[in-house]
Amino acid sequence: MPKRIAEQATLVESVDKKTGRILVDIVTPGVGSSGYYSPEVCEAAAGLVTVGTQMFIDHPTDAEEMERPIRSVKDIAAVFTEPARWDPDRGEAGSLVAEAQVVPAWVETMEVIQGAIGVSLRGSATDIVEGERPDGSRGRIVEGLHAIDSVDFVTRAGRGGAFSLLESARPSRVNHRAVGHGLEEATVNDTREALQTTLRDAYAGDKTYVWVRDFDDSTVWFEVEGEGDDNGIYAQAYSADGTELSGDRTEVRVQTTYVPVTRPDSNTPTTEESQEDTMGKIQIEESEHTRLTEKAGRVDALESENATLKAEKAALEEGRAADQRRARAMDLIREHEHAFTPLEAKGLVAELPVKEGVLDEEAFGTQLAEHAAAAAQAKGAGTVTGFGQTTDTTKTTTESAAAPAKSAWGRSLSEKGA
Repeated sequence: MPKRIAEQATLVESVDKKTGRILVDIVTPGVGSSGYYSPEVCEAAAGLVTVGTQMFIDHPTDAEEMERPIRSVKDIAAVFTEPARWDPDRGEAGSLVAEAQVVPAWVETMEVIQGAIGVSLRGSATDIVEGERPDGSRGRIVEGLHAIDSVDFVTRAGRGGAFSLLESARPSRVNHRAVGHGLEEATVNDTREALQTTLRDAYAGDKTYVWVRDFDDSTVWFEVEGEGDDNGIYAQAYSADGTELSGDRTEVRVQTTYVPVTRPDSNTPTTEESQEDTMGKIQIEESEHTRLTEKAGRVDALESENATLKAEKAALEEGRAADQRRARAMDLIREHEHAFTPLEAKGLVAELPVKEGVLDEEAFGTQLAEHAAAAAQAKGAGTVTGFGQTTDTTKTTTESAAAPAKSAWGRSLSEKGA
C-alpha cells in the first residue's frame, strides 16, 4: 500500500508580478524528511504533476483532513499550467520543475514573503525501505513516488516534512501504549502533549525533529531525527506532569518480542514462563516493525476516510430524495381541486409520508382530502347561515317534522287570522 509523504522544497523563482507565473522546484534528489530520493525516483515522478494540479496555502491539519478530505477552494493559491518535467542541469543534481499560475489575490503577498516560504508536496510513495544510501549512511530510502496530491506553500520552519508526518502518525498508538503501562486514560493525551512540547524545546532545532514514541509514569522514550549527529532513539526521566526532564538522556535500541496469547477457552492455560520455556521468541528489526505499523496506520486512516465519504454521500442522497419528495408533494397540492393556501401547503409538506424512500402518494392524497374537507367545514359547508342562529340542515327529528310551520311573524300558519 502506498505510504503518505510530505516533502519540503524551496521556492527558488520569484513571482512575476505582471503575469503571476512562477517556476516551482517540486522535488530534488537527496535526503528529505521521508527518506532519500534518488535522481531516478525524482525523474520518474514527472507524470504525477499535470496541468491543473493545485497548490494550496499550508498543509491541512490532521483534524481538517479527517473532517474534510477534499480541500477548500478558498485555500487555492496557484495552479500548475504545464506538466512537470525533469531538468538534469538544474541545481546540484537536477530537479523536477513545472510552471504555475498564482491566483491574482495572492500575487502581491507572494512577492513580499517569497524569501520566507517554501513549497511542500503532499502525496504517497510506493514504498519506503531501510538501506544504504549513496553517501554510505543507512536510513530510509524512497523507492518511488505513487501520487502527488498537491504542492502547497508552507513556512520553511516546519509545516509538513518529517516533523508533521511522523508526529501526527502516532498519537493514538502512543497513548494506547502508555495506557498499557498503567497511566490513566483520561490524562494520557495531556501528558503526551506536554512531553512533546518539553522534548521539542530541549532537543529540536532547525531541521532537527523530535517526537514521542512511548512513555510510562516516569520515563519517556523519544526519537531525534535531523541533519546532526544525535539521530537516534533515547530514554529520559521526566516529572509527573511532563513539563520537566530530569537526568541525562540515554540512547536505546528497540527490540520487539512476540509471545503466544492465552485464550479463555484453552484447556491448558499458558503462563509467561511456560511460553518462554516451550517456544522461541520471534524478533524483528525495528525498521520492519516501523514499516508494518505505518502500513496499519494508513489502513486505519483510509477506512476512516472511506466511512466519512460514505456518510457524506448518504447525506447528499437523502437530501436529494427529500427535495424530490417535496417537489412531488407540491405538484399534488397544486393539482388538487381545493385551493390550499401557502401556509396550508407548508404545513402539509413538513411531515410527508414516505414509502421505500419516495413519497407515499396514496397516503398523501388521503391527507389532502381530509385537510380539504376540514377546511371546507370550517368555512361553513353543509349549514344554513344568515338567519340568526345557525341550524344544521342534516338534523331532523320527529318533533321538528310534526311542528306546524312558522311564518316569519312567529305564528303557526294554521292559526285563525293567518
